[in-house]
This record gives sequence, C-alpha cells and structure tokens, in this order.
Amino acid sequence: MEKSLLVSFIGGSRGKRSYENIKYRFSEEEVRESYLFGIALFEHLRQKGEDLELLFVGTTGSGWSELINVKQSQDQEIEELFDRIIELEKAQKVSDEVLSEWISKIKESVDVEIHYILLENPPELESISKSVMQKVLSLGDYKKIILDITHAYRFVPYVVLLDLMVIKKLKSFELEIYYGFLEHALEDGSRPVKRLSHLEELVKLNEALSLFENAGDFRSYFQLAGVDESYARGTYFEVEINRPATKALRNLANLKTQKQYLEPLHQRVVEKYIFGLLDDRLESRMRNRAKFFYERGQYLKAITLLYEAILVKGIRIFGLGDDQFYKNREEVKALLDRSGDERWIKFKNLRNACVHGTPPQEAEVLSAVLSEDKFKEIFELGFEIFENLTKGGGNA
Repeated sequence: MEKSLLVSFIGGSRGKRSYENIKYRFSEEEVRESYLFGIALFEHLRQKGEDLELLFVGTTGSGWSELINVKQSQDQEIEELFDRIIELEKAQKVSDEVLSEWISKIKESVDVEIHYILLENPPELESISKSVMQKVLSLGDYKKIILDITHAYRFVPYVVLLDLMVIKKLKSFELEIYYGFLEHALEDGSRPVKRLSHLEELVKLNEALSLFENAGDFRSYFQLAGVDESYARGTYFEVEINRPATKALRNLANLKTQKQYLEPLHQRVVEKYIFGLLDDRLESRMRNRAKFFYERGQYLKAITLLYEAILVKGIRIFGLGDDQFYKNREEVKALLDRSGDERWIKFKNLRNACVHGTPPQEAEVLSAVLSEDKFKEIFELGFEIFENLTKGGGNA
C-alpha cells in the first residue's frame, strides 16, 4: 500500500500540560480523546487502514511533550526525556538535539516514521516555507498528504497549506484537510471533527483554472464545475486537433455549473476563455488561439497557429476553394511571396526557423531568435498580415 503523510502542528506550551484533554467526535460511533487533535486524527486514520507517516511542525516554544501521548508505553528513559522537554518548553528553548532524541524514543514505541520541523518562536514566514519545502521534498513520494490545521499560531497552517499547493506542482498527491472544531461543543461536550472537503475542492479548482489559463486545457475545470466530463473532454480534443468544434463549444458554454457557489465565476470563465473559440471562421479561431498562446509566451504554438490562420484566410480571400487542400495553401504562400510584402517574408522566415529549428540566414530574423523583444516585433507583423489580407495579397 502506498504511504500517506499526516502533517500536524503543535502550538505553544503553557507548562506541564499544554492542552486540555478533548473528546473529538469523528462520527456517531467514533469518539477519540486526546490532548493533541493530530494524535486523535492519526489514530482514526490508522484504524481506517491508512499507511501513515507523521510530520509535526512546531517552534522552540511548542508543547512537544504532548507527543508522549503517541507512545504506547512509558519507561524510565522516556520519563527523563519528558522532564527535560518540559523544562525547555518553559524556557521557550526546545533544542533540535533534545527534540531529535525525544522523537526517536517516541517512534520506537509506535513503529511509525515520525518527522519534525523545529522553527524559531515566533517563526518568520519565509523560514516556514523553506523548512516545509526542504522537508517534504526530501521525504519521497506519498499518495496523499493529510493536513491538520487545528493547532499552532493561526498563520502557520495557512503558510504550510500554500507551501503544499506549490509542492503539489512537482509531486503528485491528493490533499486532505482536517480541523478539530475546538470552538464548538456538541451536547455531550465533544468537539466535531471537520474534513474541509470544500477547501480541498478550492485547491483543485485553483489548479484547474491555472491549467486553463496557461495551457487552454479546460477539461479539469468543467469536471469540477459539474459539467458533463466526457462532453468536455471530447470538445477539448476537437479544439486541440483543429476540428470545427464551434457547435460543441457553444453547447459547452451554455451548460450550467452544478456547483451553486461557482455560478458567479463560471460565466466569467466562459466569457474569458471560451468565447474566443466560437468564431464561425476557422482562420479567426486559429488567430484567437495564436493570440492566447502568444500572450502566455508559448511562441512555437502561437506562430504555428498564426501562420496557418494566414494561409486559411488567404485561401478564402483569393477564392481558391477548400482550405484543407494542401495545394491551395501552397498557392497562397506563392501569392504572398510574389506580393513583395516584407512583413510576410520576415514572418514566414521566423516561423520556419521556429518550426524547423534551423538557424535563419537573414540578419533581422537571426536577431529575433536571439532576443524576445525582437521576436515579438516580427511576430506581431503576422497579426497585421492577417487583419489586412486582401485579394491584392498585401495591405488593404
């Protein structure tokens, strides 16, 4: 079974007993009593069959002594270490040396890998991120990271959540988030356990919109929005291979989100990303996608699309017939070459240099593949050619 990592926080110590002993209600049948919610959550998840490792995050003033509750049995050595940790907590000076020994003794008892991050008290924001990124990236791969945001300074779990969102770009894992609802007592005095599934969904929504924004891939977004997943995937496939997907896109744009909270966002998403693909003419759709990728610095895709958009438009403007017919595209290129339009020559040569990976012979085009600013100057000539293309082969 693949392992999961439970990340939990330890807040400030206030003497021999940092926290109250709380009953946490996971369900009608399951109540677990613990000083630290992370320990109760660990026991709950392990009972469910999760193969877990633990990562505790705290400061030099945190109540690390609470980890004694993880240990299944006490002995003389653990009691002595416990007293040492208590004294260091009182002085707000828990050291890495003693904490390392303390953690080693704890994990001997439970046969579970326990990791820790020790921060200064109070911690600097960047030091939290540096420590979390170094630690999590060094631990290997997990199928799931489970984040418990119950304890510690209020800002620390937020920083770590955002750190994990960054790490998630490099590692593939599911993210679960839990909270021991200390502020709300049920009738029997227990505290409800909240799995913050909506927050997990917002993390996924952020990832899906990032993919949509940067790559034009709308599949994950529409899936999260509750729109027919297979329809969205099929429509995306049509768009990616330059099929006439206008009807499918219009249908997709008209489908309502099944998530009520997304309604204000969904229409903006459709307007921003889908409407540009709805033009009836193939050349305009290709020009729009070229612009989309150009604005995001994806120049190879952009110049390929814009070059093809010019040829397709040329076939229509010159009345050559089927825009899918190869010879018609060759005829448009010949007409544009004969027009003497220097903009076309520069743009075509730049496109060839990009697509074929060959060094250009022309000095101006050579400078364009060595400088992004020069590249943009020539690239944007392609938009001018597209907009002004007439039967004369050049400017209107």
